[in-house]
Amino acid sequence: MAGAGKKTFTAGEVLTASDVNTYLMEQSVMYFAGTAARSSAIPTPTTGMTSYIGVTGTASIPQIETYTGSAWQTPYGATLVASRSFTSAASVAFDNVFSANYTNYEIFWNLLGASAGDVVFQWRLTGADVATSYASTGVVISTTTGAVSAYGANASTLSYLAQVGTARMSGSVKCFSPFVASVTHITTHHSHGTNGVHLGGSYNLNTGALDGFKISAGVNVTGEIQVYGYRKS
Repeated sequence: MAGAGKKTFTAGEVLTASDVNTYLMEQSVMYFAGTAARSSAIPTPTTGMTSYIGVTGTASIPQIETYTGSAWQTPYGATLVASRSFTSAASVAFDNVFSANYTNYEIFWNLLGASAGDVVFQWRLTGADVATSYASTGVVISTTTGAVSAYGANASTLSYLAQVGTARMSGSVKCFSPFVASVTHITTHHSHGTNGVHLGGSYNLNTGALDGFKISAGVNVTGEIQVYGYRKS
């Protein structure tokens, strides 16, 4: 009977063997299908309570969380909050992945695609692209010649991440306080199998609490993306 959740015993109730095995033994870590079910079962949690969440957000990623006295948090420094694999897609959007649970996030992406086009990044807010007020800069270092080329763009509609290539390419985007209603910053890095290495960064002047992002390639690509949130303590 694993996965029964929490039970409150009443005075005079018969304590059955099934109750002991299910709630006192197997459920020392309580199972809930989602955070809403946990909040309903435990409206006033106490410090040290530990739960297993079968589904979190929109990404269906299980989590173990402990109540710290003020919030439910994972016991890890970095927590996977969203993950997706895709085939032959020109863009992939993640909504409702940033929240007040974490201050900073990191996005890891791996792509295999066509030989033309750019990989770009846009913030999203309540399911819509933020397509204004980006300022970006960076350098690209050639792996064949060592040559360094720089770029910059102000009042842009997006942030540049990389140039698509037929070889597998990987990169990361560090997001600083995206859910804070203020100017939002990112730093970017990618390594390309044939072209080189890119280092860059950008900021966006939108002052909303950004809750998602979109990565686009301009051409259909296959790959995977993971999003991690970093705990403050």
